[in-house]
Amino acid sequence: MNFNIKDIAKTFKDSKKLGKPIIIFTGAGCSKSAGMPLASELVNEINKKFKGHLKSLNDEQKKDYGTCMSHLVPSEQKNLIEKHISKAKINWAHIALASLLKNGYLGKILTFNFDDILSRACSLDNFYPPTYDLKVLSEEYFSAIPNQSIVHLHGQWSGFQLANSDIDTKKQAEKLESFIKNTINNSHTLFLGYSGGADAFFKLVDEGFIGQHRLFWVDYAKEPNNNVKKFIDVNPNHRNFIGEQDADRFLLELAIELKCFPTELFKDPIKHLKGICELVNQFPLPTSDTEIDILEDTKKTLEIADKTKPAIATIKLAELLHAKKFETIINQAKSLDLKIKPISKIVASAYLGKALSFIGKDDDQFKINFERALKINPNFHHAHLEVANIYLGIKKPKYNIKANKHFELFLNKVPNIKDSQIFEGYAISLTRLGKDNDDETYFTKSFEYFDRALSLDTSRANLFGNYSSSMSSLATRKNDSPLFDKALIYAKKALMLQPENLDLKTNYADILAAYGETISDEEKINDALSCYKNIIHLDENHRICKGNYNVTLARFSALKRDSKKFSECIKFLEEHFLDTERRDYNLACLYSLSNDFLNAKKLLLKAEKHNNLPSISHLTKDKDLHNVRNETWFIELLEHLKVKEETKKLA
Repeated sequence: MNFNIKDIAKTFKDSKKLGKPIIIFTGAGCSKSAGMPLASELVNEINKKFKGHLKSLNDEQKKDYGTCMSHLVPSEQKNLIEKHISKAKINWAHIALASLLKNGYLGKILTFNFDDILSRACSLDNFYPPTYDLKVLSEEYFSAIPNQSIVHLHGQWSGFQLANSDIDTKKQAEKLESFIKNTINNSHTLFLGYSGGADAFFKLVDEGFIGQHRLFWVDYAKEPNNNVKKFIDVNPNHRNFIGEQDADRFLLELAIELKCFPTELFKDPIKHLKGICELVNQFPLPTSDTEIDILEDTKKTLEIADKTKPAIATIKLAELLHAKKFETIINQAKSLDLKIKPISKIVASAYLGKALSFIGKDDDQFKINFERALKINPNFHHAHLEVANIYLGIKKPKYNIKANKHFELFLNKVPNIKDSQIFEGYAISLTRLGKDNDDETYFTKSFEYFDRALSLDTSRANLFGNYSSSMSSLATRKNDSPLFDKALIYAKKALMLQPENLDLKTNYADILAAYGETISDEEKINDALSCYKNIIHLDENHRICKGNYNVTLARFSALKRDSKKFSECIKFLEEHFLDTERRDYNLACLYSLSNDFLNAKKLLLKAEKHNNLPSISHLTKDKDLHNVRNETWFIELLEHLKVKEETKKLA
């Protein structure tokens, strides 16, 4: 079942009404944007700073968080983490969590993190929930932990014990077993920012969850790792994976949907400060005409500020913006002074929000609203970035052009930006243009921006994966073995960062297959086929992998003139792609490769009848159709499609 923010918010509401608010588990991903490192980043730091401590470890062991931590004494572990905590800021994920907890939508927040960011976020809202450290707390008190509390599962940095090493986390898991089992089976549960690796804690969830309540697994990755996937697949109707979620954005959107954001501090900061002052006892020092009662003076200052605050209109508009009430803001804009910069920014954002709703649906309406946004706020450069990223997600040639245009406009306006993800997005759009236009210059430029992205961040597996894929595409066009070799190195780097990511494994296999096909190397093709088989064995529903396996097997069969393998290939496609729109087209490609022109023609015409053919550009470039390219019926099909396309434009 696919859940969106509204669906999850409803579950939160219903749970609160029933008196069983949702329990949330938070991992390192929730603290990442605050400045806290991920486990992999801490491992790299340990390897640099404590190299001498790790001499007894092999290369694989030096990559493991628990193993590396076990070679540091507790004081070294604590100092390593404390340094980062002292510099960490309060991020929006924790501000949203604090608000959800205060408003009763969360029962307990159970965290694997050692930092105090959540407690600090709660204090911003004048909220001070009890905090428990289960590393030092006796098991007999676990059942007494009330709702609306913060629970540190592996200890807190200010405590005396931290569960860092494999031995410590295993012991802690044994201690937590009964508590965790009762917790996850007593109410709906949500995991956020926790990878669910093959650790002792995940085993508690995997073996202890009996499925009486719903469980959400929210992840930054697009697909779950193997452990989580196996867990979800037990019952995907009740165990729900929600991928591609940034913790800050996800929790803010949830808090907005539940009307918990903005909090008082941001909604009305003066009122918030006045409320805090009311909690302070009377100033104890004697006062005279020359001395000041500091509390009363502060209250009077705030009272004056409250009566003269011009920013209240801006704050109310900001609330509407967060709630995506774009039309309401636009309607109010007629009576607002757009010369006030904060107000003009919000109104421009409202026009942008409206414009984005028309992308891919109504180009004219998009253009009108987008231009209005820029007219109101000419310095609204990030509007180009938002548009570029949406176009990038559509993955169609005409939108690739538009994505590239908006990336360029943004980068021209903000030339000194240092954001790895922006450079990566632009590089991806350039790669796609290179593919669409068969133009090497786009690839060359994309490599420049991939390199700029890597100069800022080498921790993201997908960045290495996307770069390697771009290299492979150009290497295929140039028949460039050294570039293929480099692409494989980068694909391996991606897998080192996320060894269980099946998409990255598929990417590695794709590069091997392209390399083998380009230089007619049977060994590389066979290696690619073996990789594909292993991935399918792990996930028989991985469509991209199955499709690429089938294409590689088909081309290899055609190359070897192996009719047995070819029959196997057709059988595989018929069995595994029964319900896909492109099944007939893919089968036609197979028959083309085997010189079965009659069946190729039959299936291409069938696909055309059901509007399941790819673009004319794709048809003319697809090398799997090379054998039929000069057939009269194929030429006539292309002409028919061109006429059909022109007629559609005129209509």
